[in-house]
Amino acid sequence: MNADSPVQPAPDTVEAEIIRLAPWHLDVELKTGVTTSLAPRGETVSFADPKRWFVREVTSVYRNGLDGKRFLDCACNCGGYSFWAKSA
Repeated sequence: MNADSPVQPAPDTVEAEIIRLAPWHLDVELKTGVTTSLAPRGETVSFADPKRWFVREVTSVYRNGLDGKRFLDCACNCGGYSFWAKSA
């Protein structure tokens, strides 16, 4: 591998799956220190970061968050809102 080639993760890792399943539209932490931002960004794909807004809105309506409630995430690309709903 030459110095200009990016380092590729092992094919059986979470990191490799993130790259394989790209493009992503939300930057979501899937496990500690591993986010969908690892995926190569195409010119037509933009990353959005609505997490702060989403958590603020959920906690303004549900003071104790969504603990004990059901949540349906319909087609947001990578399930980011589901991860954030769990932490709200």
